[in-house]
Amino acid sequence: MSIIHNIIPKRPLDISKLEKFVSTINNAKHLKKSDSIYYFWIDGKSTRGFDITIEKESIEVRNTILSNKHDYDLTNIIVAEIIHMTEGVIFDEDETQINKLPIFSNERITETEIQDCEVFQIRSKEYDYSIFGPIREVNFGKQLHEKFKQLDG
Repeated sequence: MSIIHNIIPKRPLDISKLEKFVSTINNAKHLKKSDSIYYFWIDGKSTRGFDITIEKESIEVRNTILSNKHDYDLTNIIVAEIIHMTEGVIFDEDETQINKLPIFSNERITETEIQDCEVFQIRSKEYDYSIFGPIREVNFGKQLHEKFKQLDG
């Protein structure tokens, strides 16, 4: 369960320039996972971070379930810079061009966070899940679901 955007660049992305840019963002970190996959997060604040995958014809931006506002805000900042650096055009999952940044408004971030929590609350009633964040693995399941039932909403 991810939200995927694709950037179609006019110029190649200079990853070293992007890494320099990221180093100017307060507490932002990055990790090269492979030759084409890069992971970004805010140290001490991100729940999930996000990935970019550099392909021949596009740059995929992937936000995963249970991302938080810090993850989405960082995505907005880095996507804007990638578009600037590559003179790229960005498309959403429906292949609709996005003409206005940021790609995640505050309203959409809040809606997505709530929807993600509801999905996990429902699914954890019957299944155990693990998600991986920048610091550690977090497990969700029947035991946690029972604790959440005591909360209101």
